[in-house]
Amino acid sequence: MQEFAWNSHRLMSGENFHIALQKDEYVRSFSTHGHKDMYEWVVLLSGKMTHEVNGKTFTDERGTITLIRPGDVHKMSGTSFTIINLAFPALCFELFSSLWESPGLEESFIEAVEVPRKSLPEAEFALLEQYLKKILAFGRGVLARQYFTMYFTELLCGAFSSYIKNGEDRGQDNFPDWLREALEWLSRNSDRNITLAELRAKTCRCPEHLSRAFARHLGMSPSAYLLGRRLERASKLLENSNYSISEIAFEAGFQNISHFCRKFKARYRISPREYRDSTHPIV
Repeated sequence: MQEFAWNSHRLMSGENFHIALQKDEYVRSFSTHGHKDMYEWVVLLSGKMTHEVNGKTFTDERGTITLIRPGDVHKMSGTSFTIINLAFPALCFELFSSLWESPGLEESFIEAVEVPRKSLPEAEFALLEQYLKKILAFGRGVLARQYFTMYFTELLCGAFSSYIKNGEDRGQDNFPDWLREALEWLSRNSDRNITLAELRAKTCRCPEHLSRAFARHLGMSPSAYLLGRRLERASKLLENSNYSISEIAFEAGFQNISHFCRKFKARYRISPREYRDSTHPIV
């Protein structure tokens, strides 16, 4: 089986994407193949195509869009059809994850059991087709990148919006057992300053695995989660104790009072002293 790497595409375009308009006779020349380190949107513009992906056979018509992921294998066959294939590296998912504050966007696609594919109605597909043809026309440069961004945004926010995760509706029902147990442990020890090292030791997970799980299920990094707990503890102490601001900062796990004040204000929009004055100050 032939396996295409991103480097072979990148060298052809000089951009962080590679786009091509392909006719059936050229597409049929490729046997079953995979993509080692890149993704590829396969978009059927005209005709009808048989698309074999991971051992399953689909019949694609105009408006069908399929995402071929690293690790997938596929083959296209048929007569009198035209496709656009748009190849890009994982970096693009990272950029959109940051833009939309949607951690785990790439993982949502990678972990999907079924290959991500949609057959769009004509009105919806026509707009995407315009973007693709603009990218083809410009080829590279600022305008090509702008239309690439527009295409990506329209596609992910529309047809594939179910793959975008945000911070809402993240119930624990789908959490892995080890993560649920870790969160319960953190809750039971809310009066302690739990460090990231302790959390890693408790979960017996490597840093990369821990980060991916927190991003996917909680929408934040482990460090951000622990920071949030420290700030929550500080807010409770401000409400219910007569400790000084510096004592509260230390008690909540901050070694630097300036750092504590900056982080507290970034979350609560007021300073720790203003927060105390606005709640129930101890006389």
